[in-house]
Amino acid sequence: MTKSELIDILKETGKKGSVYGLDTVKNLAAACGNPEKGLKIIHIAGTNGKGSVLSFVSSVLTAAGYKTGTYSSPAVMSFFDKIKIDGKEISENEYFTEAEEILKAAEENRLSPTLFELETIIAFDYFKKANCDFVIAETGLGGSLDATNYITSPTLTVITSIGLDHTALLGKTIGEIAEAKAGIIKKGIPVVTAEKGQAFEVIAAKAKEKKAPVITAESLDLTPVDYGLWGQSFALKDGTEIKISLLGAYQRKNAATALKAIDALKELGVKISLESIQKGMYSAENPGRMKVVSQNPIFICDGAHNPQGAAALKESVRRLFGDKKLILIMGILKDKDYEGILRELLPLAKYVIAVTPKTERALNADMIVKAALKENIKAERADFKEACEIAKKTAASDDVVLACGSLSFMGEIIKIWKE
Repeated sequence: MTKSELIDILKETGKKGSVYGLDTVKNLAAACGNPEKGLKIIHIAGTNGKGSVLSFVSSVLTAAGYKTGTYSSPAVMSFFDKIKIDGKEISENEYFTEAEEILKAAEENRLSPTLFELETIIAFDYFKKANCDFVIAETGLGGSLDATNYITSPTLTVITSIGLDHTALLGKTIGEIAEAKAGIIKKGIPVVTAEKGQAFEVIAAKAKEKKAPVITAESLDLTPVDYGLWGQSFALKDGTEIKISLLGAYQRKNAATALKAIDALKELGVKISLESIQKGMYSAENPGRMKVVSQNPIFICDGAHNPQGAAALKESVRRLFGDKKLILIMGILKDKDYEGILRELLPLAKYVIAVTPKTERALNADMIVKAALKENIKAERADFKEACEIAKKTAASDDVVLACGSLSFMGEIIKIWKE
């Protein structure tokens, strides 16, 4: 099969969208020899924070000398950055070799997987062949019926912040959504969570049912020490300082969750030194999440794509820049609570440049312009390149430009801005 033929098949597969269920992915895994078997897997679910916690834990494990595979979504900087080993993404040739092999197995077994189901097996097969010591996989949607939840014996499960997102599929309340996320909890396997209140009660009840120990990140008291464009630092109760390069006030909770997950791994016998923890936490990267791309003017990208994430972004911006008004390059998906996102982020703006992400799920930029003008904020629509040109031309040296609203265009906007 040629590469162009493979690309055509993958494009057609992608048009199937999402199918919420495990039958196909389980059958596909079996047809491929169940590549997840024997891998030490850390499985992460949650509404917000999955990517950051994955980055922290994987970076620490790599610093400790373990070959660590990561499977995340969506892609941000390139199509292939969903699948990585020790921070290095799968190569184009490796991806297409795996895809051809898995597609052949699907055809022979009369299976019709979605692209996410296909890539899930591609990832685990790739990690298996590479003899990874650990694999960290985050769910794409929910937990119970997400394709990644076909795995039956993870080493550890982690549930990050839970908010109202994908309500049409997961439920309209925090409790219902927490129930879906808690579906990754497995019998006797420890679960780490940063949640409290109703979400924690649901997680704890599911853990009790599964006889799974619950480890709460709320018990880890991280005292803020310093905060700036370089990153931030925290002190543990014993005075040990932990530095991270990721911005965002919300990263304190994510860092605590990751550190508790690392503690849980150490309790399971995994050898990780304090030096590896400090090195790994600081070197962790998560493109598109409160990422400082350049200075003079300061250009920051954050892909917060629901009201909870947008509120956290607003808090982070206020913490860095006070009441300063920003130039926003904003694009949102129409299947998100875009009104809630706009409600949180428009108060930050003195000028909005609205873009339409390059996906069928995109919200028309005119809707964002209309909402901004209604709040007496100067606004116009543009394509990605024009948006960067307008922002650079408009911004004074002390201005801040913030690209926000969705992860779907962060990678492209960062590349254009740098060019």
